[in-house]
Amino acid sequence: MRKIFILAIILFSNNIIDAQIKILFDATKAETAGNADWVIDSDLHNIGYGNGPAAIGSGNESNPQRFPSPPQSGITSSTPETYWEGSLSAWGVDCAKKGYQVETLPYNVPITYGNTSNVQDLSNYKVFIIDEPNIVFSASEKTAIMHFVQNGGGLFMISDHTVSDRNNDGWDSPHIWNDLMTNNSVQNNPFGITFDSANFSETSTNVPNLPNDSLLHGPMGNVTEVKWSNGTSMTLNTTHNSTVKAVVYKTGSTFGATGAMAAYARFGLGKVAAIGDSSPPDDGTGDPNDVLYNGWTSDAAGNHERLIMNATIWLAETNSSCTPVAANASSATVCAGASVTLTGSGAASYTWSGGIINGTAFIPTATATYSVTGTGGNSCTNAAVKTITVLPVLSSTQTLTLCAGHSITIGAAVHNTAGTFTDVLTSSTTGCDSTVTTNLTINTINNAVTVSGPALSAIAAPAAYQWLNCSSINGIIAGQTTQTFTASASGSYKVIISQNGCTDTSACYNISTTGINENSDIGGLTIFPNPSENIINISPPFPSQNFSLEIYSPLGELLVKTTDKIVIDISSFTNGIYLINIKQADKIWTRKIIKK
Repeated sequence: MRKIFILAIILFSNNIIDAQIKILFDATKAETAGNADWVIDSDLHNIGYGNGPAAIGSGNESNPQRFPSPPQSGITSSTPETYWEGSLSAWGVDCAKKGYQVETLPYNVPITYGNTSNVQDLSNYKVFIIDEPNIVFSASEKTAIMHFVQNGGGLFMISDHTVSDRNNDGWDSPHIWNDLMTNNSVQNNPFGITFDSANFSETSTNVPNLPNDSLLHGPMGNVTEVKWSNGTSMTLNTTHNSTVKAVVYKTGSTFGATGAMAAYARFGLGKVAAIGDSSPPDDGTGDPNDVLYNGWTSDAAGNHERLIMNATIWLAETNSSCTPVAANASSATVCAGASVTLTGSGAASYTWSGGIINGTAFIPTATATYSVTGTGGNSCTNAAVKTITVLPVLSSTQTLTLCAGHSITIGAAVHNTAGTFTDVLTSSTTGCDSTVTTNLTINTINNAVTVSGPALSAIAAPAAYQWLNCSSINGIIAGQTTQTFTASASGSYKVIISQNGCTDTSACYNISTTGINENSDIGGLTIFPNPSENIINISPPFPSQNFSLEIYSPLGELLVKTTDKIVIDISSFTNGIYLINIKQADKIWTRKIIKK
């Protein structure tokens, strides 16, 4: 009794463990359209498919509910497949006998992954079975299915022959499956499987010698043959997925990339199994309105049940005794042009997708997800994924012009000389370096001044000028904006020069007007009255057109310039001493006048 009691505990524990494994059969993609009934159970037959999705009340096709009835708790080892009504009821009953919980995803429930508001979100299931989909997957559904597999789920893909569109919407199952695998947001052809556009019927015993293969030699027994009744084949691509493997081939096909009838692969942490015909899982019962055939046990000497259940068990199992994973199998971000090394740990050998060699550096050119399969010493395998996000590194060129004495800072570099410079900038958000090439020109101004007597001339030309008296606080000499300035009084003078958008100032130049005939007489020259309040009269000894006259303020500001006036109004002058320059030919005479 003690031994029996212990055995009972073990069996009860195993059933609890298996009960945690949930198998979901899809019914959202017109799996009951036409002469199909690819569901485990249906209480109602009230939907139709005119030319697309299901419509309530428009037909008498099966409309399966979430939980099959009667409850699967009533299933024992001797329960027949007719316990439920659906052409996949034998498959569902066999799963229940294994201790798995089986459910259906009804036609009006979305396919999601990671949506906590959906009680039938794929994250709640271990295996998702889709038998001959007849409605194309939406973009969000494709992403959900890919993430389901990538994160540890098992996907069973069943196709049928080309031109098998049962709901007349222009899509048949081979093209729907290929669209899922080549037109999704996660990875192109992640499973390395492509369904062929073919339609053939044959019984094949072309099975490779794989003595330890889980699908050919699993818990349900050995598989030696299959029978396709209008099905298709598959082409395998080990470059896209190095783990993909076929277990049955068309008669005459070599054990290579073409002619596969049943295949499987790993992707990320999950698995996929695929067959090219919907006849093998058909148990011959289901919708009384359809003509169904028993491919489950009658065809191929019962091999279909063994193959499909071995695949289902393989999809559902977690290999706890073998856990090779990638040591750096988590998302990473790198800058464009940087190298990455993907290295596995915990396994004897590794196979990465995309032709990556384990432990060897490579430079990713675009953001991508890489999967790795590790094989342990006991030939068990496990997988992991790593997403490498590649951030751009920018490069730009600019042309700048600076005035002499100014500088520009680019990154950590300061430039104040002409030339071409390349500086590296680091983004504060991404951490990626970018390069900036600067062609820098420096504008300089010749601020030298030549002095000739009381005349000062700026060398820089053409330019804008403003002369100043260095001894004055403001210093600006009104009206003196030409290249040459003639000082009317001794002092210190400079000029502001503006040229090509830049400004510079000359040094101060000391000018003495002493000795320029200030007290010498011009025979017969008189200035009267002097001092004066309003008017002064100039009486030169030569004709007026032969001389010019200038009056300057004490600060050197030119107030009057004339070549013909001999009567000057000084009423607006402030009281003080002013200088008069009288020029005749190359001679200059200077006189003082007093405004009172």
